[in-house]
Amino acid sequence: MCKARMITQSLLLAISLLSSTVPTRATTVTEQTFPDLVHRAEVIAVGTVTGIREQWDEARQAPLTYVTFSNLTVLKGDPRS
Repeated sequence: MCKARMITQSLLLAISLLSSTVPTRATTVTEQTFPDLVHRAEVIAVGTVTGIREQWDEARQAPLTYVTFSNLTVLKGDPRS
């Protein structure tokens, strides 16, 4: 009987821990069709990634990622902007 009581107490503890969660904020994403994505894109290009470099901005507030491509074919926009 002691083992059953220990299992019951463990389950109650687990349930109480799981039910006392910290409030979180929800993120809502609207579904977009492929034509919508193409229309909204500033640049569309196809190429081979030859390098990735990460660094912080000058204020160390946001991470930046620089990607180098080869064999780049631009389908829309100007990738240098």
